[in-house]
Amino acid sequence: MGDSPEALIFEQAPVPGSSVSETDTATVPITPVGEINRQPPAPPVGRAMTRLNGEFEDGAATSGCEDDFTTAGAVEPSAELWADESGSLALVGAGPGDPGLLTVRAWRLLRSADVVLYDSLTSAAIISSLEGTECIDVGKRTEPRTTQTEIHDLMVARAEQGDSVVRLKGGDPVVFGRGGEEAEYLAEHGVPFRVVPGVTSVVAAPELAGIPVTHREISSSFTVITGHEAAEKSDSHVDWDALAERVSGGETLIVLMGVKRLPDYVSRLRDRGVPERVPVAMIEKVTWDQQQTVTGTLGTIIDRAEESAVEPPATTVIGEVVSMRDRVPNINWADGTSRSPDNR
Repeated sequence: MGDSPEALIFEQAPVPGSSVSETDTATVPITPVGEINRQPPAPPVGRAMTRLNGEFEDGAATSGCEDDFTTAGAVEPSAELWADESGSLALVGAGPGDPGLLTVRAWRLLRSADVVLYDSLTSAAIISSLEGTECIDVGKRTEPRTTQTEIHDLMVARAEQGDSVVRLKGGDPVVFGRGGEEAEYLAEHGVPFRVVPGVTSVVAAPELAGIPVTHREISSSFTVITGHEAAEKSDSHVDWDALAERVSGGETLIVLMGVKRLPDYVSRLRDRGVPERVPVAMIEKVTWDQQQTVTGTLGTIIDRAEESAVEPPATTVIGEVVSMRDRVPNINWADGTSRSPDNR
C-alpha cells in the first residue's frame, strides 16, 4: 500500500484482447444458526439493510453449507480457524453492509466466536444473526463514545481470559480502519491473531452504483484518500498537486469519509486547475436501505450533495469513470434489476 496511509494508488495494466480480473472473494448467504442462549444487544436503528437478495429468508439455502465447504477443502477445518483456541483474536472485515458480501471465513469465525466487538458501520443484519454470541458495540458514532485505548484494552483482556474474539469492522479492517494499529497492539501484548480481509467500499460502493473504478477506455488507475485525518497530521501527507494532475489526466480519485470536507477537497482540486466539468458521484450507505447515489461535476457536486442531504458514510468518486453510470443507465448493478427512479 505504500509508505503513506493517506493515499493508496492502484494501477491496472491493460492487456490487449483480454480483461483484467481479480481473485474472486468467496461469499455465501447466511442465516441464523445454533442454539439461542441469549439475544445479542440490538444495534442502533438504520445502520444497515437486512437483506439485498433475500439471503436471510431461505433457511435451507445455507443448511449444511459449512460441512460442504470443509469436505471440498474450500476452507480450513474449524479447529484451524483460530490462531489459538485457548484465546485469540480475528480482525475481520464485514464488507459494506450486505450480509451476502461476507467472506466464508468471516462468517465461520463469527459463528464460532465467544464475543464480537463491532464497529458503528457494521450491518445490523449480521449482528442480529449471531444468536447466543456476546456482541459489544465499540463504535465511535454512538454515545458513550468508545476510545481506541478502551478498544485495545478490551481486545487484549478478552483474549487473555481465553475467549475467541472477533473484532468486526465495516469494509476491510486495514483500509482506513485502524486494523494496522490494532494488529500492532495485539502483537506487542503477545495476543495471537489473524486478519480476514473484507470487501472494501473503495470498490464496492462505486461498483454497485454502476461505476467501475477502472475501465480500459477511460482510466487505468485509481487513488484512494481519506477525507479526514488524525489531528497530528499535516497536509503534506496528501500531495494535492499530484492528485490534481492525475484527475486532469483522466484517472480516478476515490475519497472515503469525506462528506463533511467535500467543499475542501473540491476546492483543492479546482485551485490546481482540474476542470469543473469532471464528473463526480457520491454513493451514500451502499447496500443499506438508505442507499442513494448523487452525481454531478466538480462545479455542481457541493450543491447537489446539500440538496440530497448526503450523510456519512459515503464514498466519493471523482473522474471520467463516473460517466459509465450513464452508459448503462437502466440496470442496477447490485442485483440486475431495473434501476429505481430514486437514483439508487
